[in-house]
This record gives sequence, structure tokens and C-alpha cells, in this order.
Amino acid sequence: MSFLSPAGLWWLAAIPLVVLLYWLRPRRVPVVVPSLVLWRRSLREEARRRPLRRFERNVLLLVQVLAVAAAALSLARPQDSTAGAGDVVVVLDVGLRMQATDVPPSRFEAARGAALKLLAGLRAVRVGVVAAARSPRVVQPLTTSRSDAVAAVRGLRPTDGASDLEGAVAVARSLSPSATVYVFSDRPVSGLHSSVFGGALEDVAITGVVASPLPGDRMRVTVTVRNGTSLARRVPVSVLVQGRSAAHLAARLAPGQQTSVAATVPAGLWVEARIAPQDALAATDRSVALGTQLPRPRVLMVGPPDPFLEAGLRAVAAGPDRQGTPDPRLWGRFDVVVLHRVQAPLPPGNFLLVASVPTNLPVRAVGRVREDVVRFQSRTHPLLRFVDLTGARVVRAWPTRPHGGEVLAEGEAPLLWAYEAGGLRAVLLPFSPSDSDLVLRPDFPILLANAVDWLAGPTSSQLEAGTTVSVPAGGLQEAVLHGPEGSVRLRAAAGRFVLPPFDRAGVYLLEAGTVRRVWAVRPQVESGTVASTAPAAPRQRAQVDWGRWLVGLFVALLVAEWWLFSAQARVGRT
Repeated sequence: MSFLSPAGLWWLAAIPLVVLLYWLRPRRVPVVVPSLVLWRRSLREEARRRPLRRFERNVLLLVQVLAVAAAALSLARPQDSTAGAGDVVVVLDVGLRMQATDVPPSRFEAARGAALKLLAGLRAVRVGVVAAARSPRVVQPLTTSRSDAVAAVRGLRPTDGASDLEGAVAVARSLSPSATVYVFSDRPVSGLHSSVFGGALEDVAITGVVASPLPGDRMRVTVTVRNGTSLARRVPVSVLVQGRSAAHLAARLAPGQQTSVAATVPAGLWVEARIAPQDALAATDRSVALGTQLPRPRVLMVGPPDPFLEAGLRAVAAGPDRQGTPDPRLWGRFDVVVLHRVQAPLPPGNFLLVASVPTNLPVRAVGRVREDVVRFQSRTHPLLRFVDLTGARVVRAWPTRPHGGEVLAEGEAPLLWAYEAGGLRAVLLPFSPSDSDLVLRPDFPILLANAVDWLAGPTSSQLEAGTTVSVPAGGLQEAVLHGPEGSVRLRAAAGRFVLPPFDRAGVYLLEAGTVRRVWAVRPQVESGTVASTAPAAPRQRAQVDWGRWLVGLFVALLVAEWWLFSAQARVGRT
């Protein structure tokens, strides 16, 4: 038992005051007697016993004392701990190691079965479920529906990524600070109810795959293999290019050794390496990487030609395609649209504006064209990564006044401006490259590459399993994501496609109109061993507040006191 407001107990000091007032209260009852001689003698004897007799069988006094005690305790707000009657949050590890089959049928299935058994016999007010993945996520908020919690646990699957158990526990605590947290994993978490499945895991794993370009439409693939077991191993390695077998290698490894093998294979979009099963964890027996024939962003240039601009775009993108007369209906087919000396309203999409100031952006041209020099630039924005524009001279530039977005470089007026809102991304250069000495600097092609990457997002990248990404949608509303487990249709939201987590290792391809993006997702191989089972933590207890019940008791005692007092008054009058 504990008290949230212990100061309320000071009101218990009123009980002696109630007793004292009751003791000192005179009680006179009119009585008719024939003589006072015997009455005076009786009164003297009665006076000697009166202090004690005043407390004999007086129910009204008892009710008053109980009422004061109930009021004082209700103000102190007593709390009682009752096990198993509060909120419960189940944290289930969905990391890569949980796929190991050293605990039949697997660590994950055994952990999920234990979690379902707990839910079947648990007495709780509300139940929540948290998945301990690379980024912990709530799969079932606190609910009074036991069936919803069971369905959430049944719907979980192990991923090919790491697991953040500590982060998952923090998420569970955020749902209800007083909740009892149960963790089901292959390692314990101190201070909690931890059910551990499996122990130290010996694992032969592919830890890296890299593809390097070679002349003649070939590439060199290097595969790194680690022997995390206590025995020497001969590990066969297969290399596949876009799903087709390309090479067979072998690696000999001593216990604890890591080594690399390489092969020359035809160039391709992606490459995969596999090893023959060596242990109880099959998820680390394959890995993927991007190849050398990667998709390049599609760029459309609208407006009069500029040789410096076109040469720079050819170095960083496919094309560019050209459009003499602006036709916004076709712009959504391209990753980036470059408007050169074109004044037109912009639809949703990704735009590089060169000597163009559209009317529907929070920026407008003010004054006449004049000469300027870059005196300041941002050092943090990705558009200026590895770029130094300080001192660049512009012969002719439109002075602009932005009312939003971000000025990234400026002299007397802004000379580089970026904007993103409502499904529209734009980068503004208020001058033509041919009207500046920027084209003579090595920073110019880097700036164009950064601009295309920032506007359209990377068309290819390598990630670890469990990562979540989003890409600009441009002017498109629908896309299809092809992955190891099938295809998913996506709709744009706020100008972006938000992709589901890449929980499974493999190749993911996003198709949106004529735009293609590819990701090579590799399993996140963890090093080290898993700790053995730890003793269970002390059982957490949910708090029950007795304050409202005591308030009700206080009111009931007041009613009882009033009834007793009225009854005694009626008896005295008769």
C-alpha cells in the first residue's frame, strides 16, 4: 500500500477532536421526580463514572470517527499493487537471428508460440504488441480486445534485418509507463520478463558483395565470407547476375576467419552471391548488390539549347530528351524536367529552372538583369555537397525575391534557390550557365549531379534489411514495387511514394510510368554471440487507486450519521 498524497493523512488528527467534542457535549434530559434527596446522591455517583459511560454503545460516535478516517484516506489517495491486473505489452523480436532453426521449428516460431500462450492465460486490462525490428514499430496499440492482440502476434514474421530490443522496450514503455513488459527474444533484457530462445549461434555467412566495372561490358564481383564456427570449412560460393548463374567459386576458411573470393562475370543490373547451407541460419547464406548497368534518371530539357547545360546533363543522366514547345502533359514521364528560359506555371513534379521564374512559385523576379558574384553559400544542403560556388561570377542574372523555400547561394541577390512543397520540387538558377564562369569550374557537373539526385532521388542504392525509404513522385500518382515477396501497388501521398519496410533481403524494383528505381537490400549480419538465459525479473505490479472508493464510503457514512442523529432526536422527544 502506498499514498499518492501522504499529506492527506494529517486529517486523521481530527479524530481525537471529534471524540473530545463528543465527550464534552452536555446531554440534559428533563425528568419529573418526587424528591431531590436521593437524586443528588445518585448524581454524585454518576459523575464519577460519566467520562467512560459517555462512550458506551454509541453508534453515532463510531460513524463520525469512520467518516473522518474515510475523508482523510481519500485525500491521501492510497494505491494498492495487484499483480496481473494492469496493462501488458508484448515485445517480440523479429530480427534475422530469430530465423535460426537450432530451436525447433525456429527461434521465432518458438517465441511466438510462447507469446500466444501468455496472451491466452493473461489477466490484463489492456494489451499491446511491439515488434523489435531495425526500427521498432507498434503493431497493436493498447486494446481491451484480446483477439486483436493475438491476431497481431500471429501476423508478425521475422525480418532479414537487425533488432533493436532496447528501442522496442522504450516504445512499449511509451504506450503505458506502468505496463508490464514481456520480451520474447534470443537474448534477455535486464529488469524485464525475458523469455530467451536459443543461445550462442555458430554461423557461416556472406558479409559483403561488391561489383566493379571492367572493360568490354564485364564486371568483377568480390564476395566476402566469414566462418563464425569452431571448425574449418570449405564453402562453395555461387555468383548469379540478374538471376542467372555466372560463376562458381570456393573459399577455405579456418575457424573465425574471413576471406574474399572474386570472379569476372557479364555486366548486369544486380548480382547475387550464395553459399551452400552450413549451419542453422540460412538467411545469411545469400546476399545481393548492385551491378554496373544501373538505371540513370530520365531528364527532359525544355526551351532553347544551351551547350554547357546539355553537356553537363549528359554526364549525369540519360539523354536528355528535348522538347521545343512546352507541353506539361508529357512532363510526368521524366524524373527531372529542365526549363531553360521558359516562363510557365509548374504542375507537380521535379524541375531544374534555369533563367526561368515560374509564376506559381513563392519567388518573383524584381528589377533588370545585372552582374553578380557569389559571396555566400550553404554548407549543409545536399545540393552543395562537394561544391564551392564562392567567387563564381555571373554576367547576367535575374534579381529574385523569394517568399519561401531556401536560398543556398547569393551575392547581391539570390543565385541558387531550392523549394519543396505540395508534390513539387524545384531548383532555381536565375541565369544561364553560358552567362557565367561557373561552366569553367569543376564544381559545375557536380552541382548538376547533386541537383538531379536531390530532385528525383537516387535511381539505385544499396541498403540493409529493415530500412524504410520514400522517393519523390514527381507528377505521377501510382507506382508498382516488385520485391522478393511479390508486387505491391503504391499511391503518391504529399508528392512522394512511401515504400513499405524492406524487411526481406533481395532486389526491389519500383516502376512509375517510364521511371525505374532499383534497390539491393542485403541481410544485416550481426557479429558476436547471444547471451544465455537470465533469471526472470521481479514481477511488475499494476497500481489500483482506492481514492474514489473511499470518497464513496465517506458519503455513505455521512448519510448514516444523519439518519442515526435524526433517530436519536425522535427518541428523545418521545
